[in-house]
Amino acid sequence: MVTKQIHKQHNAFFQWQRSFYDRIIRDDLELNDIRQYIINNPQQWELDDENPNK
Repeated sequence: MVTKQIHKQHNAFFQWQRSFYDRIIRDDLELNDIRQYIINNPQQWELDDENPNK
């Protein structure tokens, strides 16, 4: 239902991400690891095999 509403209201294609799962952040160490991943991840796009500009 949500997908249909997005298509209708925004006239946009939308597809749910496969193999996605929620994760509970259990402590500050894990939270900091996730923050570092978010900060550093865009730099990895240049090396990614799925990057069409590679």
